[in-house]
Amino acid sequence: MGNKYWGTPATLQKLLDDFPQQEDSFSLDTFTLKRFITEDLSQLLNSQPTEIFSPVEVGTLLEESVLNYGLGISLGDAISSQHYPKVETAIKRAIARFEPRIDPHTLLVTVLPVVTQSQSISKLSLSITAELRAYPQNLALTLSGTYDITTEKVC
Repeated sequence: MGNKYWGTPATLQKLLDDFPQQEDSFSLDTFTLKRFITEDLSQLLNSQPTEIFSPVEVGTLLEESVLNYGLGISLGDAISSQHYPKVETAIKRAIARFEPRIDPHTLLVTVLPVVTQSQSISKLSLSITAELRAYPQNLALTLSGTYDITTEKVC
């Protein structure tokens, strides 16, 4: 299955293609497709909306638009375990809204603390499991990473 080529590329990578008229020149194997999606997820999880609109201020069209691209919460505030479900929900919502290649019905997000030798929590462990919508069949996607509270970046 690893050598199977997929006909639908990641949008940004297709836009960067030097020969857009030659469909055969842009084929993706499963590894490359997963790498593109991983890069896009990293950008999504490291982005914040320029302004978080409240439903009272605007209608649902603006609230659901790409103007609100990003996570919408600060992961650095999730120091205690009582905040982890809120972070997991925010990550699921952002992925469901802005990453259509991932099936939201199969999406599972887990957030756990990374305890250092000083017993302080300076990082959060993120685990994302889902299926990618792909042709001819869906692909399994499992990602794990850490969020560094001090640098405010997903690694």
